[in-house]
Amino acid sequence: MISNYQANVYLGPEEVLKGETAESLLRVKTSLEVLQLFRSTYEDHRANLRKYQKNGTMVKPWDFSTLLVFSRLDQFIKRLQSIKDILSTSLDLMKLEKLEIGGIRGRALSLQIQLLYQEFLESYKFFTDKPYDCLDITNMEFEGDVRDFKLMVDDTDRRLGAIFCQAFDDASGLEHTFKVLEMFVSLIERPLIAVDAMGRYPIILNMFDKELDTCKLIFNKQNKATKELGSAPVHKNMPVVAGGLRWAYELQQRIQVPFSKLRHLFPLCLESAEGAMVIQKYEEMMQLLDRYSAGLYTTWTEAVGESSQYNLSLPLISRDSDTQLISVNFNPQLAAVLREVKYLLGRSSEAIPEAAIQIYTTREQLWQYVANLELTTVRYNKVLLSVLDVERPLIQGQLRDIDAQLREAEESLNWNSQGLELDPVLDKAEDDEYEIYS
Repeated sequence: MISNYQANVYLGPEEVLKGETAESLLRVKTSLEVLQLFRSTYEDHRANLRKYQKNGTMVKPWDFSTLLVFSRLDQFIKRLQSIKDILSTSLDLMKLEKLEIGGIRGRALSLQIQLLYQEFLESYKFFTDKPYDCLDITNMEFEGDVRDFKLMVDDTDRRLGAIFCQAFDDASGLEHTFKVLEMFVSLIERPLIAVDAMGRYPIILNMFDKELDTCKLIFNKQNKATKELGSAPVHKNMPVVAGGLRWAYELQQRIQVPFSKLRHLFPLCLESAEGAMVIQKYEEMMQLLDRYSAGLYTTWTEAVGESSQYNLSLPLISRDSDTQLISVNFNPQLAAVLREVKYLLGRSSEAIPEAAIQIYTTREQLWQYVANLELTTVRYNKVLLSVLDVERPLIQGQLRDIDAQLREAEESLNWNSQGLELDPVLDKAEDDEYEIYS
């Protein structure tokens, strides 16, 4: 048939098995689609001849034998399907070249895989080096070689299935198990290997179920610690709210990542009764963590505005009525707000209160004020602590001048003061302190 000839020219008998495997497979698939479309189009028209009647004239039915007309086309399509299977198998098993397994017996299993790979290469080369035309449907030698090739591939698949089971059983935990599954992901779809993989579905589900139980215990422990300590334990150097949100996110990722892989790699194992129970437990755990994060964040946002405004309205300096020592009156809660916003901006998932954002935009100025005031208070306190009683009358005048300079910062100036200019005040106080030391 003309269609067979055109497909033969398009594929190239001498290149279809010896050329680039992926490119040859694409050409074979394209040819099959065209030929099968031609075949189905014929069947469709034959079944609907009445549509082509004109002026009541009956259309003569196609009563000739389809087998007589399409026997060679059907044989050619069957031959192309065989070639497609061979090329697809080749692409699958070529991936063995880069397959390396970890774990206790990883090296030994990897060597077995490389041995299988070399054996396959030799068999495939022997098969593709045959001099005959693989597209010639009258060539029965090809059919025999295909049978032998498939037997070799079946044996390879069985051995690969055994290696997969050993690697799976050696996996030290859920994360390692999924690494094994991802390495074999394209191979475990092959029927003989899939049989072994399906036997591991209940084990994977059981491992993930235990991981959910572990995460629930961690969650309960965190809640207990929060009640006992008054705030949630967080990673070192992280603020309370951002740290708590980060902890909840990490715990969610601990179960969300494997669940996504499980759903992507083995959707069928989640369709069982055991799978449905695991899904329900997973969703409940995710909801618990969502509520935890929402509650933690809501509590902070409701209080941060009012508490921040109160702390910003405090005087810059406070003085101990007994010792007369001074200290910078920058409430640690304000520092905590700045740290919270810094971390939360990196998340980009929560709407940060406007009050907190406004404070954060002035962070550089605030820290500069704090640094300058800290320097001044350290020097002032050093004078008070180091001066002797007999020396005090000699510097009483300078101390009064310094107190006068600082009084405004103690009484009227606060962190919200508009146009706050500390440099002249602090410079004058520093000059007076220097004069005392000199």
